[in-house]
Amino acid sequence: LFQAGRLQEAKTLFRDWLNSSAWDDNIALSLARIHEALGEKKEALDLYGELMEQCSSCGREIDPFIKQRYSDISLESGQCSTRVLEMYLSLVHEDPDNKAHYYRKIIEIYYAMGNEREARRYQTLSKEITAPSNIQ
Repeated sequence: LFQAGRLQEAKTLFRDWLNSSAWDDNIALSLARIHEALGEKKEALDLYGELMEQCSSCGREIDPFIKQRYSDISLESGQCSTRVLEMYLSLVHEDPDNKAHYYRKIIEIYYAMGNEREARRYQTLSKEITAPSNIQ
């Protein structure tokens, strides 16, 4: 249904599943992605938060994709909190392929918090990883 663009039907199906059955991470993740696709950011954020809670309560590591989506939506919503900053800082190590993206977000948060010194420090780090290599 999602791939066919029938998002409302998919949303109803997954929501009904979660309401009538035991919690399922895959269903919840799919529903969060559908909420995002529909522009329902708060609902998506709530589900990503619940997914992270489920992981924390049973001791599993949180999937970097879930952390990234939670952090990105939080930041888009104007939440420049220490919690979101800490998630981006951890994602730098957990998902190094997207380090440049995380550095941009970290810089944005530090500036929003009024910590220009740290923002400039991460700008320097960001330039180091995005600069073309001189090695041939």
